[in-house]
Amino acid sequence: MTPTDNYSRTIFVNCPFDDEYQSLFEIIIFSIISCGFLPRCAKESMNSDEIRMNKIISIIKESKYGIHDLSRVEFSKVSKLPRFNMPLELGIFIGCQKFGGSFHKQKRYLILDKEEYRYKKFISDISGQDIRGHHNNPELIIEIIREWLAHVSNKTIPGPRFHIDRFKQFRTELKKRCKKYDWDYDKLTYKEYTFLISEFINSKTIEILDSELKL
Repeated sequence: MTPTDNYSRTIFVNCPFDDEYQSLFEIIIFSIISCGFLPRCAKESMNSDEIRMNKIISIIKESKYGIHDLSRVEFSKVSKLPRFNMPLELGIFIGCQKFGGSFHKQKRYLILDKEEYRYKKFISDISGQDIRGHHNNPELIIEIIREWLAHVSNKTIPGPRFHIDRFKQFRTELKKRCKKYDWDYDKLTYKEYTFLISEFINSKTIEILDSELKL
C-alpha cells in the first residue's frame, strides 16, 4: 500500500463524541484545519452499513498523524462501566505505526488527557511518553495542538494567539454562515462544520490578499 495524496497532512482524531465534550471536539477540529492540516474521524461517514471498526482502521491507515484524547476514560453515569474506545483506538494507531511497515513508521501521535498524570491510573503502559493535560481549557488545547504540529511536521505555523483569535472570530460568524446554507446551527454534521471552517479560513485569506494588493 502507498500513501494517499493527503497522507502527510491528515490527522486521525480519536476523542469522545458525547454532548459534554462537543465544544472541545469543535476546538480540536478547528485547530487542525487552522494549522493547515486535514482532520479525519469516524463522524465523517453517515453510512450505517459500514462497520465502525473497519471505518476507524481505514482512517488510521490514511493518516500520518493522530490526536488521542483519553480524558473521558471514566465511569459512565448510566452503565457504571468505564469507556475504553479511546485507548483501543490509540492502541490500533500505535500498532499500525510499529507493524504497518514502510511509510506507516512515519506516523506521529499526540496523547491528551484532562490532567498530565491521570493516565497512570488506567493505562500505565504508555508511561514515558509526553501526555499533555488540557484541563478542559479550549485555549490550552489550541496551544498544545499548534505546538505539537509545528514540532512534528517542521512546518512554519503561526503562534497559538493567532489561532485562538481566529477561532473566536469564526464563532461570532458561525450562525450567519449557517444561515447562508439554511443549516441548523445546533445540528451541524461533521462535514458541514469542517466545510464552514475551511470556507471561513479561505475567505479571510482572500481578504488579506485583497488588502495587500490595494497597498
